[in-house]
Amino acid sequence: MASFPTLIWLLLGVIGAASVLAYLHMVAALLRNELGLHDLQVDVATLQIDYHNRLQGIDTTPDPIENGPAAAAKTPVASDATDTNAQAPTQPRMAA
Repeated sequence: MASFPTLIWLLLGVIGAASVLAYLHMVAALLRNELGLHDLQVDVATLQIDYHNRLQGIDTTPDPIENGPAAAAKTPVASDATDTNAQAPTQPRMAA
């Protein structure tokens, strides 16, 4: 059986190492994208809750300009522009 020259073995080793590094890079990119997608979904859920609370007149975030640190202790006041007896939507709204 004929033996491969040293140069061929080195070339096969470089190709194998490059393949392993490419695979690891692909896995890292997949995990980074999944983490970014999860963070985006968490942000969207937080914004939806904040929006729903504002529609209901429950402002959970203090207004630092209005009263400074004392704004966190104030009781929420229902807005005149919203219906405080409105029910939360049972199904999410769909984009057009």
